Amino acid sequence: MDARRRVAALALAALALAGAALALHSPAGHAEGTSNGIASKSPAAIVAAARSAVDGVSSVHVAGSGLEGGQTITLDLRLAAGRGGEGTLTLNGGTFQIVVIAKTVYFKGSAAFWRQSSGETAAKKLGGRWLKGPLSGELASVAAFGDIHKLFAQLLAPKGTLTEGAITKIRGQPAIGITDAANRGTLYVATTGRPYPLQINNSSKHGVIVIDQIGSPVTLTAPSGATDITQVGG
Repeated sequence: MDARRRVAALALAALALAGAALALHSPAGHAEGTSNGIASKSPAAIVAAARSAVDGVSSVHVAGSGLEGGQTITLDLRLAAGRGGEGTLTLNGGTFQIVVIAKTVYFKGSAAFWRQSSGETAAKKLGGRWLKGPLSGELASVAAFGDIHKLFAQLLAPKGTLTEGAITKIRGQPAIGITDAANRGTLYVATTGRPYPLQINNSSKHGVIVIDQIGSPVTLTAPSGATDITQVGG
């Protein structure tokens, strides 16, 4: 498998993981307060409101881990609206750094990452080396890691029948649970302050992904000396 296909496969696996187990921390100051009225809406309207709320933030930090396709994946990402994102993915111990700026993606896999995915030759050739390519073709799936709107459009898209549960507390904040029958995931949405998503539980993935630091500054810098991916071959 060449570098572009491997990067695309990892991106899709990480998105599948995140879509099944997503947790978000709201900004400080909303632990208690006046009801935002979200609990009185239909399940579909609650999910739509949560997506609209998080879609309007200027930046977010996404971190967590879980199982996807029998593999342990962890991710730690920072995204800035309209600019891109950066972070690290880990696949069974092999690390993979990624930076998305505008229409270009930069990525660097450890020797362990390339060894387990593409063999010893790839590990020696690509390990610890920054590569770059356009966010198109096989690398198009990586775009969500640099675009808050695309990421949450995928993460908060209902896949089955939605049912509303009881109001509970998630990390001290009142929230309403919405369960999606298709993936057995339950989304918890804040019922005070902005209706941010607070958490999605999915036991089949054995993981939770947390999003916090909403609105915090994110610095994006293109790695120097990155090699165009078309120059490295398979």
